[in-house]
Amino acid sequence: MEIKRKCGLEKLSKQPLAYVLIQIRFSPISLLENYIDKIQAALNKVGFPLIERNENLSVNVMPTGINTQKWLQWTFKSVDQRTNIVFDKNQISFQTTDYSIFEDFYEKFSSVFSTIFDLIPDFVTSNKIQRLGLRYIDQIIPQAENDTVSSYIKTNCTVCPIFGNQQRMNSVAQSGEITIENDITGFITVKLSEGKNGTPIPPELMARAPVLVRNEQKEIDTGIIDIDHSYMPKVPEDYDENRLKLLFYRMHDNTNNVFKQIVSDEGMQKWK
Repeated sequence: MEIKRKCGLEKLSKQPLAYVLIQIRFSPISLLENYIDKIQAALNKVGFPLIERNENLSVNVMPTGINTQKWLQWTFKSVDQRTNIVFDKNQISFQTTDYSIFEDFYEKFSSVFSTIFDLIPDFVTSNKIQRLGLRYIDQIIPQAENDTVSSYIKTNCTVCPIFGNQQRMNSVAQSGEITIENDITGFITVKLSEGKNGTPIPPELMARAPVLVRNEQKEIDTGIIDIDHSYMPKVPEDYDENRLKLLFYRMHDNTNNVFKQIVSDEGMQKWK
């Protein structure tokens, strides 16, 4: 089955896109450390020769006390460090600041997760898909002296200043369900933020983010359009490469349509 986007292909020559992340969460992989050497060798051959190993710690406060849990996570990076793969026993994330069109982006991701999953015995037949995620971060950097962040977004989406002349980070966010395909629904969160000297992407993404292209600090208000789309099946699903592709393509259609509903005609013209 041939899978294509439903939304139109309109590539902006001055696109504000700063960062894209796609993720699959799955049931835990036992003894993942046993496969890392083979995975590293395989990813090295397809353009990800750099590797970092991190030990993460989560802390949960329970009625019986504090529960801590450690887990290992690996980050595989391209030579220019503008694309990376974050991988652990529960998830794989592919993130980049070197983005052209979704078709190319998805094919690279698909090649990466196929390479990894083929090296883990019984992954395809035994592990279950628990969540899919697709996230786009666009930066609004005013291009002309009289531009404002608000001029790039439609009036009913305007981020209203509430802190006077203070250096500020104002936010407007909304979340809700959205149809992905037929009777399949997902969840989408849209956040607009504005501030002086703010981070080019949300702070929670900075730790594992690839090298950012537009990372300059300016003494002007800048903004972020953060569209975070997810799908969580009611019952964990079997791994099916074609189904994953269909769902991700429809999720991309949704994020593209949401972006167009947020950005003003003036903003689209200035980014063309």
